[in-house]
Amino acid sequence: MKILSTKKLSETVNRFRKENGFTIEDLENIIRLDKKILHRIECGDFIPSMNQYAALANALDLKLEDLTVEKDKSNSFAKLMDKVKTANEKEGLEKLFSMMIALKQQIHLRQTINNK
Repeated sequence: MKILSTKKLSETVNRFRKENGFTIEDLENIIRLDKKILHRIECGDFIPSMNQYAALANALDLKLEDLTVEKDKSNSFAKLMDKVKTANEKEGLEKLFSMMIALKQQIHLRQTINNK
């Protein structure tokens, strides 16, 4: 499954701006997106809405497939278990994940109680 890469989007917008000698304010005028949003996109900490993406795509001639990456479907537990070398490591890792699950359940329970 492909997902939008904020890193690729960030790099693309930043490269476009610098190659054309534009400031963030110039892009704001060209794309008609607030400069704060453009700055956050360049920093890689903002996922644009469809309308915002459309404005970027039209102004910068972007294609969605150029900004996507394959989503990693593997889970962390399986990756860590692959690196286990001894029975003690396996047992320790299983205990660690059990404790993490129990902690997550406790947090959820406390939040539920506190919200009543």
